[in-house]
Amino acid sequence: MKRYFVLVATFLVVSIVAVWGWVSFGAPYITRIPDNFSYKAEQKAIDNIGGALDPTLGEIPNKATLTYDVVAVAGNILTIKGTFEDRKPDGSLIFGSEQLYGVNALTGQHVVGVGSSDRTGYFFAPKFLKEGQPFTYWYVNLDKPANMKFLGKEIMEGLEVYKYQTDYEKYAQDQTAFMGFVPGVPEKYGIKLETINTVWIEPVSGYMVAESDWSTDYYFYDIKTGQKVKSYNAFKDVYTDESIDQNVAKAQELKNQALFVYRTIPMIGVSVLVVIFIAIGLMMKKKMSAPVV
Repeated sequence: MKRYFVLVATFLVVSIVAVWGWVSFGAPYITRIPDNFSYKAEQKAIDNIGGALDPTLGEIPNKATLTYDVVAVAGNILTIKGTFEDRKPDGSLIFGSEQLYGVNALTGQHVVGVGSSDRTGYFFAPKFLKEGQPFTYWYVNLDKPANMKFLGKEIMEGLEVYKYQTDYEKYAQDQTAFMGFVPGVPEKYGIKLETINTVWIEPVSGYMVAESDWSTDYYFYDIKTGQKVKSYNAFKDVYTDESIDQNVAKAQELKNQALFVYRTIPMIGVSVLVVIFIAIGLMMKKKMSAPVV
């Protein structure tokens, strides 16, 4: 009886250690952000240059592009360049921003000391995101921490996603450093933005399927006094249907991979161990019941 107790205890210890080792080291490596990671999304951008102070300009249907590409690799640390551009139909730039992110390829978390700023939080979102779980994300066009709040679940092209939002209205983001192409900036004017930003995350993989933002106030201020002078723009950016379709397909692929690696493989492994230990137990029983000659 004692031998069977030892066998069962050994099985439990081996199973726990094996599953822990796989989930802690093997699975993260297999599901890591690849060294050649690339992300591109086209956005439908509606801009009203001049905003409410010059409504005669009307709304302009523009094209915005968001891209992420790995530009350097150091072990498990990736340097990812993020670029956002919003252009008029004639190709002239309304807004552009570029950031460098230091990202742990295994966890998707930002790495302090790598990139154009020290950041905490996640490149997109954590894997196996729990319903209602908050996280911190960084928008390329603002480069400020966005504390994402859960709004609910949605279905995009048959894929369940979590909808999160952050409210930048609480503090105006100074974008003067990015806006040197605008006449009078920064010699005479600065530019500040208040906005609401939304993301849709596939929770198993943590992959960002879509992003949207719209301005609540976007204005010039006097560079000397800091006083608001006039509106610069009013905008809303949303992903095109083609970009959403592309990201849904990629998110589904990453979700399937994560479920297989984190759940199916451990279940298979434990099942194999069960068979092995049952076989050992039967051999022990047969040996113990064999007649002594």
